[in-house]
Amino acid sequence: ENNWVGIKLEGTVSNKNALGSIVKVKTGDLVQTDVVFGGSGYSQMNSFRLNFGLAQHTSIDEVEVIWPNGLTEVFTEVEVNQYNSFTEGTGSRMGPSADFNQDDLINMNDLLLLLSGLFGNEETYDLSSNGAVDSVDLLYFLQVYGTEP
Repeated sequence: ENNWVGIKLEGTVSNKNALGSIVKVKTGDLVQTDVVFGGSGYSQMNSFRLNFGLAQHTSIDEVEVIWPNGLTEVFTEVEVNQYNSFTEGTGSRMGPSADFNQDDLINMNDLLLLLSGLFGNEETYDLSSNGAVDSVDLLYFLQVYGTEP
């Protein structure tokens, strides 16, 4: 019999329904990705819950969530064959964070801090981990987090 997992997200800093969040479910060699959407057509609404088929896998290694504000968290306490609810800010944070001022938002204030460190070597602003704060970090920030305030 095939297994499945359902994921329901709740934003605290980002929007309440976590619209725009990217979810990756990792189990063994199987990695699946989905995005929380609000609607897919005129006058239509999608469920905010995501469903992933696990085939014969009976456990999940981790669920990675990239929240709309750019925060990336990992959840490891995940039950199969049921819905799991995850709240923003309760998972383990991972990867280089662009939340330079540590206010749990990634926004123009963080972009300004990155720009102030541009072409320096302060490790905090080195998003690409190449040993320098340069245009690669700026492009990464703009691509991943956008330019909207």
